[in-house]
Amino acid sequence: MLLSPLRYINPISGNRGGSAAFSIAKSFYLDGVNEAFVVDANDINSYISGTNKQFTLNFCLKRTEINAFNHFFGEDIGNGMFIRFNSTNELSFFIYNGGYTSMITTSTFADTSDFYLINIVYDGVTPSNSKIYVNGVDEALSSNNLGSVIQNGTSNYLIGGRLSADYFNGYYSSFSVIDRLLTPTEITSYYNNGKPKDAQALFGANCKFFFNPDNSGDTSQFTVSDSVNNIDAISVNMTDADKTPITPYADPISDLVTKYGFLNAWSGENIEINGTTTTAKDYASEHDLVNPAVANQPTFVGASSLINNRPLIDFDFVDDYLIKNVVDWRGSDGSGCITYVSRIASGSFDCSLTTADSTTINDFVYGWYNSSRIRFTLKDASFINTIFGTPTYTTTNFNIITIASNGSEYFLFLNGEQIAFTMQSGSNDGKWLDDVNNRDNISIGGLITSSQSYSGIDFAFSGYHSFTSIEDTVTLQNELKTIFGIWFLEV
Repeated sequence: MLLSPLRYINPISGNRGGSAAFSIAKSFYLDGVNEAFVVDANDINSYISGTNKQFTLNFCLKRTEINAFNHFFGEDIGNGMFIRFNSTNELSFFIYNGGYTSMITTSTFADTSDFYLINIVYDGVTPSNSKIYVNGVDEALSSNNLGSVIQNGTSNYLIGGRLSADYFNGYYSSFSVIDRLLTPTEITSYYNNGKPKDAQALFGANCKFFFNPDNSGDTSQFTVSDSVNNIDAISVNMTDADKTPITPYADPISDLVTKYGFLNAWSGENIEINGTTTTAKDYASEHDLVNPAVANQPTFVGASSLINNRPLIDFDFVDDYLIKNVVDWRGSDGSGCITYVSRIASGSFDCSLTTADSTTINDFVYGWYNSSRIRFTLKDASFINTIFGTPTYTTTNFNIITIASNGSEYFLFLNGEQIAFTMQSGSNDGKWLDDVNNRDNISIGGLITSSQSYSGIDFAFSGYHSFTSIEDTVTLQNELKTIFGIWFLEV
């Protein structure tokens, strides 16, 4: 994906070292050369400059350059404060008042693949209590000798730089000024909320300034306006072309598959159409899914507005399905998870991913919708376990559903959040794919066994699929929020 100097990116999702917790609806890309946004000092000085000030600064950003000084906020003078990534990738909060004082993290932050949520909690009454949080974690500090005075006269603040030098190179999603100290519980809640742009809603009148690409206005200056206190951030060093918002795809699903190591995965972005035959290609190049009956092909829907312009596969609730015959598929997996993105349009059942024995109906695994709730069933000759989700879904929305086992118990997730469930049958013992033998078929769109002779299907699905995957390890809840962010925009 080509990067223009400064523009919207829509959407990107974020994490810290594979533990994403939020999705990003829009971002500005800053080139690290001379691009930034300017905030008039008179608008925010009263909140963050002076003696014994207490405040919290929240940033959501993504690096594209490491091992270099990257200032992402600062005052355009010699005195004052600035915040940066050091050349060795630690996070630093500096105050200059005739000399430097600072707090610096012990940990380094060199990930360029995802966003960080950074909270600077400055306590000017007791400076030693000041803290830096990254993605909800109270970071250990290698040093903290901050003082109680932050000086600034009339100099403006730069979002994305300092002193017209050492500009930030990367994606900037949001920045907010809170005129009090956020507690550890509040910061954890803010992180777990999953939407960094919710600072105004979460902190109310204490949120004195909020920088958010959603609030961009006048394209002649490319002004980002705070909707509460009427404070503007005005772009500098941008050409007219830079100011044009664009909304490309997020990273391809193939990148997501590689990043999280899905063993088998199928999506609407990896479809091959040959005549009347639609083939869902397996990213692992192991088990491509295709319908052998030409008349029963699901319909490919490209660039659907239903899920952020990603493609879909449409099943008709009668006889559309995709299948692959394979002996004892994933029969060695004692733990893992299955994730799929789908929307049921009508009917009661959705076999989102099924494995079934082609000679009997005793051995199968399938995920399905039933009675407005999510179910997952594993069965062989000796047991049947059915997990029945407690929350209900709606037919008007897409859902990202994950069933997981760590080998001893099950977990169920809906749209990145762990949800409660009951055992409709069997026990919550975590029996997984290695406990169900001789599964010859993998199918999407229904449960298929030899009793149907491929002339029809049980539990036919009416609706759309965009993505189905399987892993042999349990995906973290935060990773599921990253997946959620790829298909859905914040609202």
